[in-house]
Amino acid sequence: MNDLYKKEVEINNKANRENPPESEEIRDGQQLKHDILGIRLLLLYQAYLNGETTLEPEFRMAIWRRARFDEEFPVKIRIAQMHHPEFGSDSFDFDGENALEDLFPEIGKQTKATPAKSRFELIQAYKEEVRDLLKVLY
Repeated sequence: MNDLYKKEVEINNKANRENPPESEEIRDGQQLKHDILGIRLLLLYQAYLNGETTLEPEFRMAIWRRARFDEEFPVKIRIAQMHHPEFGSDSFDFDGENALEDLFPEIGKQTKATPAKSRFELIQAYKEEVRDLLKVLY
């Protein structure tokens, strides 16, 4: 029985060397990373709208890119903006001249909130995770 197991392992190893698998696991892992990135970007965007944080240029570009190329992301952006009617518009199109102004409105100093320490740490953790995901995915 032990010899059969060794033979099976040899066959599998040889097959994998000759034809490495483009497995669904690899694609699923990449898709999972993209999904997590989208969720974390949306959470950072909500914190930005609440005045709890600022968004670095790399995060702004990642959000803008997702808003342009992901069919569902603009809807999620508008839902996040619904809690802040002064920021949003009715358009789901982020291709025009005013796209960046619509997506990243200026937050006035009076609306800036000071997050609690735990919320601040959570936002910082999201930023680190997004940085890592951007390095891996792009």
